[in-house]
Amino acid sequence: MIFVFDISTPVGATASSKKKTVLKVARGTTYKFEVLFPPGPSGLLHLQVCDALHQVWPTNPDANFSGDGETISFEDEFLIDEPPYELQAFTWNEDDTYAHGLTIRIGIKALSGTYYLSAEELARAAVG
Repeated sequence: MIFVFDISTPVGATASSKKKTVLKVARGTTYKFEVLFPPGPSGLLHLQVCDALHQVWPTNPDANFSGDGETISFEDEFLIDEPPYELQAFTWNEDDTYAHGLTIRIGIKALSGTYYLSAEELARAAVG
C-alpha cells in the first residue's frame, strides 16, 4: 500500500506555530518514505513526521526536511500497530510572501500472520 498526502503550508506557519496534518494510514510496517519538494520553496518549507509525541522522520528531534525541486526518498521500517493508525506531519514556511506545498508518500506493508490485539482492543475485550 502506498499512501500519498499533498500538504500546502501558508505564510505565517512558523517553527513555533507549525501546521499539523494528520496522515491516516493502515496498520502495518512502513517500508518506504518519500517527500517531494517541488521547485519554489527555496529551502523555506520544513517538515517533521511524528507518531504522537515521537518524531519518526528525520530521526533526530532537532532536525527537519527541507528542499527545493528535490525528492528525499529512503527505505525505513516503522511499525504502526496501534489505532488510530496515523502519523502527524508538522510543516512550517519561512517564506513571508508565498504559501508552499509538498507531497509525502509512505509505503506500508500490511501485517500478516497472527493478529495481535491493540491495548485498546484488549481493554474492550476484558470489559465485555
